[in-house]
Formats: sequence, structure tokens, C-alpha cells
Amino acid sequence: ATVILLIPGVMSDWESWTDSMPRCVQSGIGVVQNAKYNGGMMRHTHDFMHKCLNLSQNGIQFYGIFCAYNGDTRAAKYVSNRLVYEIFVENPITVDMSPEQIQEALTHKFTMVSELYNQDINELLTKRLLHKEQSTEESETMVKKINSKLRAGSTALVALVVLDHIYIVNCGNSRILALFVEGTNSDDWQLNEEHDLDNQEEVERLKNIGIVAETFPRPTRAVGDCFRGFCYTENEEFKGITGPPVISTPDVYVYDMEDQWTHLLLCSDSVVSSIEELGTEPEKVNPFLLSELLRERDHSHTKSCISLAQNSLSLEDTLDTDETETPVPYVDLDGFDEHKAANEVREDIDRIFVAMDRKNIQKDSIEEEPYSISI
Repeated sequence: ATVILLIPGVMSDWESWTDSMPRCVQSGIGVVQNAKYNGGMMRHTHDFMHKCLNLSQNGIQFYGIFCAYNGDTRAAKYVSNRLVYEIFVENPITVDMSPEQIQEALTHKFTMVSELYNQDINELLTKRLLHKEQSTEESETMVKKINSKLRAGSTALVALVVLDHIYIVNCGNSRILALFVEGTNSDDWQLNEEHDLDNQEEVERLKNIGIVAETFPRPTRAVGDCFRGFCYTENEEFKGITGPPVISTPDVYVYDMEDQWTHLLLCSDSVVSSIEELGTEPEKVNPFLLSELLRERDHSHTKSCISLAQNSLSLEDTLDTDETETPVPYVDLDGFDEHKAANEVREDIDRIFVAMDRKNIQKDSIEEEPYSISI
């Protein structure tokens, strides 16, 4: 018998490579697509821009949110698919490796993915140069299309569960929480620092290269975003600075799986920003997310990871809450869409919710039935 393994080599080959991977049935993905209202009718303004994965293979669980921005999904598609390939296929991470080996491997693999993406950028830059030399209407159109691809950026947040350890890879401003939910008792712990202007180290890094940090748009770390990163010297706005404002260096954390951690919650940055924009103080966002989970637990009929991830914020209670009170969310997809402030906060938002069960967390499955939990 002959086995042929196709190694994807160009960007388009990666778009659906992970579709055949077994998913983790102890987790669920919740998504709300960007939409705006026109004449009372909801209109989606663009295709969903993010890539979310919940995979389980070889006793390892992979949860990831890859948030595309600047109007193009190519970076998010490439980074998500290539990183999965690097972790599970190319010199794969295994349960026999030590925590130190896995942490080092994840750092190396993410750096490799970023470098490979930059190689594709170099090819685009060469094509753009050739079109610029032609000075025709058609070539000008092609230059604009290439520039659009060069602007594509993606943040990345990955949680990898291997035996009794959780590894977090973060490049960008998404957020991951460990949660404790048992009866009436609950608590939350944020497991990563976000790369934005709330991170003092990022502010200092930007100032050191000559950027006025207070006016710099987030995120401060990502893959792609060529004119703020790899090719920042072409951007007149950054004339005179000494380094790229947006870098792709990841933070890689290692945690022992604590007994009190019953769940993981991964959130895109738009989940957090939507809550903050409607008046919630930054330090209250994580308790807000936890209270939302508890509210969904009390109202949901299924109690599945999918339903708990898919619940959407209807923020009417938040807007009408007295400033001294903690905002109280409730689950109502239609209510969110109909709310008077919905236009102001409509972004692609997504979450991955994971039940941490030591007995079952290493079970690989491609079953369609969602994993039901009691919390």
C-alpha cells in the first residue's frame, strides 16, 4: 500500500485543511457575526472574519481563536491551519515531552509560522513591484489588490492541553480565563496578558521605537499587518521610528491544571471591547463574563458546551444598570440584535467554552453530539 501525504505549500491550500481534524466534544464554539441595521432590516456587512478551532488528537486538545482584521481573512486562515499542522504533524508535540520541551517547541513553531507568512509577503511585494513598473490602469488595480492582502493581519490565542498542563500561546489581544463554577461558588483567573495599550510593557516598547503609544490602534502584536509590521518603513506615518510597531513575538505560558479550574473560556478581543464600550469598567469585565456563564447555566435547557459558548449578550440590562451595580447580562440573541445600541458594538465576536474533566479531557472524538455538562 502507498500513502501519499500532501504537504500544503501555498496560501490557498490551507483554507480548509483542519476541517477533517477530530474536534473536542468537551468544548463548544459560539459566534455572533458582524451586522448592521438599515431601514429596520439586519444586514451582514461582511463574511465572518475569525477562525475558531476546538480539536482533539493523540491525547492533546487544541483550542484557538484567530482574529482577522483590516478586511482580509488570509492571515487568520494561514496562521490557524499552519500552526495546527506544525503542532500535530511536523515534528508533532507529544504527551511524552516535558513541559519545558513543549513550551520551547510552541515558541519555535509559532515563530516559524510567522516567518513562513512573511515569505508569502515577500512574494507579494515582488509582484507589486512588477505591476508598479508597468504604470497601466490594470497594473494600478493589481497594486491596490496586493496592498489589501499586505494589510491583512491576525491575532492568535491558543490553549493546548497536554496531560496535567495547559499551555497558552498568545500574540494579540484576545483573552483566556480559567473558571471555577460549582453550585453557588465561582471564581475566575485570567491566564494571559493582552498585547494592547493596557499592557505597560507594550506601551514602553512602542515609546522606545518612537511611537506615540497613546494614539496607536490595537493590537500591538499580530501576524501580518504588513504596513505596521514587516514593511513599516513604507508607511509615512512611521517615518523616523526605529523598529516595527506591530511584532509577532508570542507569549507562551505554562500552567499546572489546578483542581479548582472547572472550565476554560477563550474570548476574542471584540467580546471584551463590546462589554467595555457599553460602560463596564475594565476590571469588571471578567466577573461579567463569569456571571454571564452562570446566568446561561440557570436558563439553558441543554447545558452543553456549545450552548454555553453560543450565548450572546443582550446588553439592555447593562445600559440601564445603576453605575454602582455590577452589570447583569442575560442570554437572548434576538434581544442583542434589536437593542438600540447594537449598531455601535456589532463586531465579529466569538468564544470557545471548555469543560475541564480530567477523566475525559484526553478523549479524542468526532461525534456530533455536544458534550453535556453539569455546573
